Amino acid sequence: LEEKFWAVSDPKGPDYKKYLKLEEVADLLHPIKEGKTLHADFIVDFLNNQEGLVKSTRVTKTRDLVTATLNAKAAEEFFQTELYHYTPTVTTHGGLDMIRAGLPYNLPDELAPKVSIVDKLVRLPYLSERPKDKSTSPALRQVGTDDEFDSCSTTSCTGATTPAVLQAQYGYPTL
Repeated sequence: LEEKFWAVSDPKGPDYKKYLKLEEVADLLHPIKEGKTLHADFIVDFLNNQEGLVKSTRVTKTRDLVTATLNAKAAEEFFQTELYHYTPTVTTHGGLDMIRAGLPYNLPDELAPKVSIVDKLVRLPYLSERPKDKSTSPALRQVGTDDEFDSCSTTSCTGATTPAVLQAQYGYPTL
């Protein structure tokens, strides 16, 4: 994949601007198949065959991610864990309720070799204390007043990186 990236990016090369289609990228990313079945297809079929577990499933176009909405009670049994409600104390996220495993979880033996990670089961997201609405924060209302770094000083945009910040830091030309 990296070799292809550089080949299409080199103006002097024969493959310059000969970009891959999404399906071709997916094929490069996911060469692992068992017979003719992709792991994502196997995972979806496996989950859908668990009675009362799955409300919905979706596979991304690149076939590298399966998203499933599960019944909580059935998920506890399926993952052999206990699920709990977590509510952040950060006041800017009032009403947010997250369900996560409070104990280690297990995957069925048939599924475990085909799964790299189970997200949103254990890990809690980082929640910023600053409000999302720029109009409510005096610091965020200042956006656009600092030319060089597009107002992303440490006080107003902690953790944010904008194209202007990258351009100023690395000096690449603007498009």
